[in-house]
Amino acid sequence: MNKAKLNFIIDIFMFICMMLIASIGFLIKFTLIPGREAWEIYGRNVGIRWIRWGS
Repeated sequence: MNKAKLNFIIDIFMFICMMLIASIGFLIKFTLIPGREAWEIYGRNVGIRWIRWGS
Protein backbone atom coordinates (compact mmCIF):
# COMPACT_ATOMS: atom_id res chain seq x y z
CA MET A 1 0.00 0.00 0.00
CA ASN A 2 1.52 3.30 -1.02
CA LYS A 3 1.59 6.42 1.15
CA ALA A 4 -1.15 8.29 -0.75
CA LYS A 5 -3.62 5.43 -0.36
CA LEU A 6 -2.84 5.10 3.36
CA ASN A 7 -3.33 8.85 3.87
CA PHE A 8 -6.66 8.68 2.05
CA ILE A 9 -7.88 5.83 4.27
CA ILE A 10 -6.80 7.73 7.40
CA ASP A 11 -8.55 10.89 6.13
CA ILE A 12 -11.80 8.99 5.53
CA PHE A 13 -11.61 7.42 8.99
CA MET A 14 -10.99 10.80 10.65
CA PHE A 15 -13.84 12.39 8.68
CA ILE A 16 -16.25 9.70 9.88
CA CYS A 17 -15.08 10.21 13.48
CA MET A 18 -15.55 13.98 13.21
CA MET A 19 -19.06 13.54 11.80
CA LEU A 20 -19.96 11.23 14.68
CA ILE A 21 -18.69 13.75 17.21
CA ALA A 22 -20.58 16.57 15.49
CA SER A 23 -23.81 14.56 15.35
CA ILE A 24 -23.57 13.78 19.06
CA GLY A 25 -23.08 17.49 19.72
CA PHE A 26 -26.16 18.40 17.67
CA LEU A 27 -28.15 15.68 19.43
CA ILE A 28 -27.24 17.11 22.82
CA LYS A 29 -27.82 20.71 21.73
CA PHE A 30 -31.13 20.40 19.88
CA THR A 31 -32.82 17.12 20.84
CA LEU A 32 -32.18 16.21 24.45
CA ILE A 33 -33.83 18.45 27.00
CA PRO A 34 -31.80 19.73 29.97
CA GLY A 35 -32.11 18.03 33.35
CA ARG A 36 -34.25 20.66 35.07
CA GLU A 37 -36.74 20.78 32.20
CA ALA A 38 -36.91 16.97 32.14
CA TRP A 39 -37.63 16.99 35.88
CA GLU A 40 -40.51 19.42 35.36
CA ILE A 41 -42.02 17.36 32.55
CA TYR A 42 -41.33 13.76 33.67
CA GLY A 43 -40.51 13.98 37.39
CA ARG A 44 -37.17 13.35 39.10
CA ASN A 45 -37.01 9.56 38.74
CA VAL A 46 -36.57 9.45 34.97
CA GLY A 47 -33.45 8.56 33.07
CA ILE A 48 -32.84 8.88 29.35
CA ARG A 49 -31.39 5.60 28.08
CA TRP A 50 -30.77 4.16 24.65
CA ILE A 51 -30.79 0.54 25.77
CA ARG A 52 -33.32 -0.76 28.24
CA TRP A 53 -31.75 -3.48 30.37
CA GLY A 54 -33.97 -6.20 31.77
CA SER A 55 -37.69 -6.13 31.27
